[in-house]
Amino acid sequence: MSDSDPSLDYRFLKLLHDIDQCLYASEDPQKVLDEVILLSTRFFKVSHGTISLFNPNSNRLEIEAFVGFPKECQEWQLPMGMGLTGWVALHNKGACVNDTTQDPRYVCMIENLNSAIAIPLVIDSSALGVVSLESPVKGAFSELHLEQLTEITRTLGRVLDKVWRINNLNRKNVQLDSVVKMVGKVSNRFELESLLVDVTSEARRIIHCEMCSLFLLNSEGALQLEVLVGKDGPMEHSETVELGETTMGTAVLHQKSVEVSNLAATEEHLFIGLDERHRLVGMLSTPLVYEEKVIGVLNAYTSEPHRFSNTEKQVFGALADIGAFAIENTKLYTRIIDSEDMLRQSERLTTLGTLASEIAHEIRNPLTVIRLLVESIGFDMDEEDPKQRDFKVVLDNIDNLGEIVGRVLNFGKSQSQMFARWNTHVIVEECIQLVRFKLKRSKIKVEFLESDDVVVNCNKGQIQQVFLNLFINAEEAMPEGGEIHIRSKLSEDAEKVFFEFTDNGGGIPDAIRESVFESFLTGKSKGTGLGLAIVKRILRDHRGDIEITQSSDIGTTFIFWLPLNH
Repeated sequence: MSDSDPSLDYRFLKLLHDIDQCLYASEDPQKVLDEVILLSTRFFKVSHGTISLFNPNSNRLEIEAFVGFPKECQEWQLPMGMGLTGWVALHNKGACVNDTTQDPRYVCMIENLNSAIAIPLVIDSSALGVVSLESPVKGAFSELHLEQLTEITRTLGRVLDKVWRINNLNRKNVQLDSVVKMVGKVSNRFELESLLVDVTSEARRIIHCEMCSLFLLNSEGALQLEVLVGKDGPMEHSETVELGETTMGTAVLHQKSVEVSNLAATEEHLFIGLDERHRLVGMLSTPLVYEEKVIGVLNAYTSEPHRFSNTEKQVFGALADIGAFAIENTKLYTRIIDSEDMLRQSERLTTLGTLASEIAHEIRNPLTVIRLLVESIGFDMDEEDPKQRDFKVVLDNIDNLGEIVGRVLNFGKSQSQMFARWNTHVIVEECIQLVRFKLKRSKIKVEFLESDDVVVNCNKGQIQQVFLNLFINAEEAMPEGGEIHIRSKLSEDAEKVFFEFTDNGGGIPDAIRESVFESFLTGKSKGTGLGLAIVKRILRDHRGDIEITQSSDIGTTFIFWLPLNH
């Protein structure tokens, strides 16, 4: 560098000092670049200048700061080796051209720029970009200018390195703070659906990607989409895929993160429609692992080429670990609550059974006395007396009460000795006969439609109790009257008989439909909630079962079945 002009040396040293002070003026890399290119063009008294940085995701040089060029220049991209800027970046060597029309390396972007000088921006021995100055004057640059711009670029490299490090530390600090806050946020969530939304939303926010998704492994071992979150919140989408059909399966099978840089070229990727609408380009898929077992995957999607850094992968992995722990914690909490509910229900049933046995025991003795008294009154009455019929009805009903008391006292004992071969038509028709007057008063018509006539091994009284409970429920569902249709049908393998019981009442409320066979659950103000629970217990004791096939405001259909050779 020449020292013949002290004022020039002073201006140059001041320029280097001003560039160095950019670090303290702003921690924004863009502001640093804008200030340096402005200071440089003023110092060299040229009209045009650019600072280009290498984008590892696109493998091209992109203009980040400029003076004199149109704003559209930010869209210009140069491959390594192309143009004077690309040549300097590729060879990591400065260049000075005083007649651009004679240099084959120069690519004309705008007219009437006849001189150019370019210096590689080197950080840690790697060329990360290029600083270029251009002038309409031929021969505008000398070897001194080349030396000066080289020193300016070195100073810029040191400043940028510090700014980028500060920004990286700040970003890590923010991400760490966000991860810590996420731990506190999800650790107290015990509702699975909202927890999944929270985990996925926080992951998208912390990683700053276009969208995130969370898949869980279902009981068949396939990945089922649970949550998809974009910039505007949760999105509606459904998907279930086998592990071998998607890149996500690789993350599950190998228990490690998998990165996809070009989704359009990945045939097995399933979000083709979403790719097109949101221009998704890249994906990072990280397994959700709990106690060395994969339970799902957390995915981040980008809308532009992006190579996920090790820091981003580590943060995303931490989010996935937190999510896996929170999900399993929520499932465990749900199982504990369900177990407590079952225990409380079991305690109530035990208490009810004990109370019922005590009541039945106390009722039996008075019933015996009443029967003896009724019989003694009947002895003094002539056999032709019309009241004899009434006495017989009284005695029959006393006997029925005695049988009921006996069944309560025998509850829980083996019922196998009470099983016998019974015709299904006989069982159904006798039940209809028992309730015909009650249903007639309620304006309810019963039809036993054409059905298969089969014989089953069962406890006739208990199966009739199943029908009676269904009749009572149907009557209460049709306060203005209605119809009940009953069918029975033999299964194709001739091993079961199916009964279909349909009414045209108001249906079962949605809030209790899934739990209608649980004890003490009822939608009626005066109900006990035991009717359908008893029905299910009886059928399961017979190695059968019952389910609701449909229920709406136009009626309800129950299907239950019994094995023929129980």
